[in-house]
Amino acid sequence: MTIATITEGFSLQDFIANPPEHKEWVDGELVETTGMTTRHSFIQCRLARYWGNYDIECDRGGEVAVELPCRTQRQGRRPDVWGAFQFRI
Repeated sequence: MTIATITEGFSLQDFIANPPEHKEWVDGELVETTGMTTRHSFIQCRLARYWGNYDIECDRGGEVAVELPCRTQRQGRRPDVWGAFQFRI
């Protein structure tokens, strides 16, 4: 995936409140993520399906999403596949 920097007056809070399509907030800058191919999309869908099936089979009560805006301590990202699961002991 290719990344091109976009210079705008945009903060991390702006990104979290209204994340623009095909952009991530990295190291204090809004950057455009480009270069997604058909193959990339197929792999992304397959991984989400497998991960979702695993969640169902293990009865973890989680969710799987693709390109969901999320925030780390200082960055706003759109991971290809995202999952949240409850771990039961």
